[in-house]
Amino acid sequence: MSLSEKFLIMLDATGRLKFFQLEDQALILEYKTDNIITKFHPCTAGTRLVCNGSAGMNTVFVAADDTMIDIRGYPAKTEKVSFLVGEFIKSYSQDHLGLI
Repeated sequence: MSLSEKFLIMLDATGRLKFFQLEDQALILEYKTDNIITKFHPCTAGTRLVCNGSAGMNTVFVAADDTMIDIRGYPAKTEKVSFLVGEFIKSYSQDHLGLI
């Protein structure tokens, strides 16, 4: 579970991400993928998350458009993610994740 200024982000027992908007007090997004999410690290705004999956697959989830981008070579035992100025993603594709 994570709390940002605008969202409460939760992960249920089935690996489904749930975004609850605090201002409207409403569940605005639910996302489930075939790769069961076991842990996530959100940016401060709560709009992008680095997700760790049960099959060793790690991704970046962009809540604005429900995009999942694979991260190759991401250490499986990562405990904390630092988001840089500008939040996180400058440019990305399926084969490349560009950090600012």
